[in-house]
Amino acid sequence: FRPIVLRTIAILGFVTSSISLLQFFDIGFTSIPCWGNPAATMTTKNLMSSFLFLTLPATLYITITEKRKWSIFGLLTLTMGVFVLLIAQTRAVWLGTSVAGFVASILFVLSIQRRTLWKSYGSHIRNSAIAIAACIIAIFVFNVAPRTGFHETSAAEKAGTIANYASDASA
Repeated sequence: FRPIVLRTIAILGFVTSSISLLQFFDIGFTSIPCWGNPAATMTTKNLMSSFLFLTLPATLYITITEKRKWSIFGLLTLTMGVFVLLIAQTRAVWLGTSVAGFVASILFVLSIQRRTLWKSYGSHIRNSAIAIAACIIAIFVFNVAPRTGFHETSAAEKAGTIANYASDASA
């Protein structure tokens, strides 16, 4: 029962990320009424980002533990999800994802079965980390998907306002 539910959540994350990317690059789904693209089928990008944040653990689990076909699908979905979260520029989800990643890393380091876990799933964990790092570098260093419109800020500028929220007037 668990694999079916987790795969379904990963598929939902893939569909939401796909719609969001198509909206962001003005390829399709632009007629869906929403406030601020990308928002997929949600009304706001904050709601869409919250949904994608909730799909990340299931997608990461699929990426790390499943066999070849589902592992590749999970890695693709994870990469798309992280990329969409970064281009949506929703600070609360960035902060939540950072805290969750930090706590998961600490728990992995403190785990008694760390060697067994790394031996079984090390290559999948490494591939996931590389994909996430590539997304972060693409958005923050190379500014691959800059924000356009009334509030033109880069992701790096937006991230700088996490500690000082009062300095940011954008949505």
